[in-house]
Amino acid sequence: MRMGFGGIGKRYAAKMTKNIKQQLSITNGIVNASGDLHHQKC
Repeated sequence: MRMGFGGIGKRYAAKMTKNIKQQLSITNGIVNASGDLHHQKC
């Protein structure tokens, strides 16, 4: 069995992008990191 850390990095980058959007007061949007989707709607 092989494990890669690419998925962890993608998820971290998507969450950080979402946090930056919140800091910039962007209330709606979707972050797509090669299939890891994070949505935000306020």
